[in-house]
Amino acid sequence: MKKLFLITIILLLQSFPSFGEWKKVTQSKDKLYTSYLDFDNVVKKDGHILIWNLTDFSKKDEYGYLSYIEYMKVDCKLFKIKTMVSHLYECQMGNCSPKETNDVEDIKWDYPIPQTFGYRIVKNICEN
Repeated sequence: MKKLFLITIILLLQSFPSFGEWKKVTQSKDKLYTSYLDFDNVVKKDGHILIWNLTDFSKKDEYGYLSYIEYMKVDCKLFKIKTMVSHLYECQMGNCSPKETNDVEDIKWDYPIPQTFGYRIVKNICEN
């Protein structure tokens, strides 16, 4: 009986995929948007951190989007950030097909100003 129970538990655990989870890292003071990071799928390459960021809006933005997911490159030594790819969604938490995808790798580095939303995101990435 114990063997059957143990086998059942093992099979159940193996049947669930283990994807990264979004970890809430910051929210705007007016609570209009919240940012999440996927720390389970971080890539460290050539002195940079590559990470997925999800920003979720409490109501549609001026373009009709409720969320976006972007792949970002972060330089913790110089405290700068750049977006590589951006996916825009008309649903919350990116739980639908993207309405628009932008390859924005040629965008220049951004140096977030202290105490801003972008600054808090970079700080969370670099401290984890």
